Formats: sequence, C-alpha cells, structure tokens
Amino acid sequence: MTHERIHRFDNLKGLAILMIVCWHLNTSEMFPMLGDKILYITALPLFFFVSGYFSKTSSDQYAKSFKRLLIPYIIFTIVLKLFRFMLTGKIDISMIFIQASVGLWFLVALFFMKVMLPLFDKFRYPLLTAFICAVFFGIIDIHPNILGLTRLFAYFPIFLLGFYYNSYMEKLSQIRPKLVGFYQRHFKLIFILGILLILIAINFLDARVMVFKTPYAGNILFEMIKRVAVILIEMAMVLLLNRAMTNKESILTKFGRNSMAIYMLHMFILIYFMDMNVKLYVANDIITLIVNLAFVFVVAVILSSDIITKYMNKITDFVANLILKPIDY
Repeated sequence: MTHERIHRFDNLKGLAILMIVCWHLNTSEMFPMLGDKILYITALPLFFFVSGYFSKTSSDQYAKSFKRLLIPYIIFTIVLKLFRFMLTGKIDISMIFIQASVGLWFLVALFFMKVMLPLFDKFRYPLLTAFICAVFFGIIDIHPNILGLTRLFAYFPIFLLGFYYNSYMEKLSQIRPKLVGFYQRHFKLIFILGILLILIAINFLDARVMVFKTPYAGNILFEMIKRVAVILIEMAMVLLLNRAMTNKESILTKFGRNSMAIYMLHMFILIYFMDMNVKLYVANDIITLIVNLAFVFVVAVILSSDIITKYMNKITDFVANLILKPIDY
C-alpha cells in the first residue's frame, strides 16, 4: 500500500516538474490563450500539496528542513551567481540570500512553510487561518523575491491542504459518507466537469493574480475576491489530479523522485536562455511546439538521473555536516 502511495505522489511531482520546466522555458507561449494559466494553477500548487502531505510537526523537522531546503538554497544561490558572472561578466551580490535568484524562492518559501506548520497546527481552524493570511497579505507591497514571502503566504493554504488531506477525508467520510461515495463512484464524470469548469473560470482571470508576485492593484475588495477564487481553483485542481493520478510506476515516477535535481539544475538552462536571449523557435508554430516539448522532456530525462541526485545529495550532506549535528532519519 505504501509502495503504491509513493508512486502516486512521485507521479504528481513528476507532472509538476515537467510543467515547471515548460513554464520557465516559455513553452507555454506556444499554447493558445490558456497555456500559461494552466501551468500557474497546477505546477506549484501540486508541489506544495505533496510537500504538505509528507510534512511533519516533530521537533527535528526544523533541522531536516534546514538541510534539505536552506542548504541547497545557499549553495545554488552562490553557484548561479557565479554562472551568471561567467555568462555576462556581471555579478550582483546585494541582498544575496535575501532576494532569491530566479526560481530559488521556492526553496526558502517551502522552508518557512515547514517552520510555520507547528504553529498553525495549534489553531482550531488552521486552513481557514492560512486562507485569511493569504488574502490579506496581498495588501503588502514587497518585492516578490524577498524570501519568497508574497508566494509563501499565498500558497500556504495549498500546503496545509496536503498536510491535513487524510484527516479531512476521514472526517468527511464519517460526516458525509454518501457524498464521498457519490464522489468516488462518479469521479470520471466529476473530473471532466471539474476540469472544464476550471478552464472556463481561469479564462476570466488575468495571469497577474495567479502568480501572486505583485500586491493588489485597483479595488482591494475585488482583488481579494479574485485571490480567493484563484486559491479555491488551485485546491480543486490538485484534489482532482491527486484522485486521478495513477499509482503505477512510470516515467513520471522517476521525474518526481528526482524532482529536486531537475528543479535546481534546469535553472542553469533558464539563466542561459534569459541572459543569452535564446528561444527555440522555428518557422512553423506546430513544429516549434513539438521541438519545445521534446526539449523539456529530454532535459527532464537527463537531469532525473539517479547519479545526479546522488551527487547533489552528497554535496548537500557535506555542507550540512559542517554546520549541523548528525540528524536521525
């Protein structure tokens, strides 16, 4: 049973990391209208949901989170700064480690989520409390890469949804057994209708409100309503995909198992594309789309090598052992 559960969640992470690479390499631009929005409401929410599912509130989680998240954040912040210097001859070390480089905000945001978890777990309604914080944090005007704070609070309800998923489902099964039974019996129809409704809904939302990078603009109440809508849509999407995802081992399983290596190392390609203004465009749009998707898949296959993950972990362990006492797993 545990073996199947691991495959399912690895598959979810595998799907998420493919979407992240598509997002960062601008492959979504090849899709008409909704391509980028689908990535926005799916990729990161899936990561945070799965991360929340496997999180714990034990006292040793602070040290483990520091090792697994902050140490790679520190290492790759330095390495990516040096890589950019090699490409452009310029280096900016102002607010280093405070203002996250490129996509590294995810690591520091996830670290703070794990740190905040024991506190929120003491609230009577932790998910509702996190939801309220997410809505009101949009008022604050802060640079989006400062410790990932703008997205930390916006995605925290998704993280908590993953953490409490089993207990919520158990309570719902006890309180509304017929509703749960109906959901399970007719899930294929619910999935199709749910995805269609989500696609229709995001068509009316602009991309700005989906990435949580900027503070509210215009009517604050209306902006709050839009943020609530986005978070609810993301919750619906991850719940549908979580229920629909296969437990069978597949190529997504390996991508998910080694998703950290894919996430961290594809940053070098992202920076190279950004700084060198590289685009994988050819004459025909369809061929361009195929080339982009093929490139994303090849990148994922190469970077998901177990050898790469093994040596990344060795580097992290080496640095961690210089700083931390031994951690029991």
